[in-house]
Amino acid sequence: MVGGLKAQQSTNNIFENVYKFNGKELDESTGYYYYGARYYDPAISIFLSVDPLAEQFPAWNPYNYTMQNPINLTDPTGMAPEGTEYIRPYYHIYKMRGGDITTNQLPDKFQKSINDVMATKVGNSFFSNFMRKGESFGGKTADSNGKYSNIELQVWGIEDKETNGNYWATAGAEGFFRTKVDDNGDLVFSIIMDPKYGEESVGESLLNEITAHGQHVEAIINYYNENGADKTKQYLKNTKTGNSDHKALRDNDMGNKGYEQYSKGKTEMIKNNKNYNETFKNAQKKYNTNSTNYRDL
Repeated sequence: MVGGLKAQQSTNNIFENVYKFNGKELDESTGYYYYGARYYDPAISIFLSVDPLAEQFPAWNPYNYTMQNPINLTDPTGMAPEGTEYIRPYYHIYKMRGGDITTNQLPDKFQKSINDVMATKVGNSFFSNFMRKGESFGGKTADSNGKYSNIELQVWGIEDKETNGNYWATAGAEGFFRTKVDDNGDLVFSIIMDPKYGEESVGESLLNEITAHGQHVEAIINYYNENGADKTKQYLKNTKTGNSDHKALRDNDMGNKGYEQYSKGKTEMIKNNKNYNETFKNAQKKYNTNSTNYRDL
């Protein structure tokens, strides 16, 4: 029973054992398992709140269960996986901020996806906002400083070098978008991608991240500039937009700024590369399936 999906069955037993998947107590009123630190939803195989130790696992979606490896790992408290030692991923990080760019190159598979997104007006606009004059990224060179060039944007490509180029570590997804205030009080945006899924699939996901989730960048930066690091940390903790972002993708909501930008980028990417047509169709099916339980916040 990988993932702990409940199977309904009738029984004549008088005693009903409430301790089920992983020996955790099932809350009959909600259908969730209680792990101490968090509740786990067996229907979609993820926790319902962010991992309290998420900062220790920066490359992982903070809602994942056992890093998508329930065979070798367990998570008895909802805090962190335990069990067989896992291989730490090797990060290729491209940093934009004040011209400070790492020399570490992004994986070739990921670079192709980046170029596809940068060839669109939406993608070029998003990344150019963080670039300084003369800086190159995704086949484009900035001719002036972007309006967010004093803010750090990290683009992560993840590679597990110890398994001969098997990319991994985004909890079963192509990637995710993360915003944080670091220990120095600096605002940092990170786009963390797993290139193993292929050029088109990762390209679609990258467009998703910079539009559906990237639509909030300006508001966050404005809040940070007006209120400072400490208040922004609390703001980020209290402001959760992931579900509403994904609902907009599911519902093709043109009234949502993020989806509107996603739709424009989608049209350009399909025009530039016909292979993306099938990719975007499959992505819509995924959003329809995975976003079924999302409610209005």
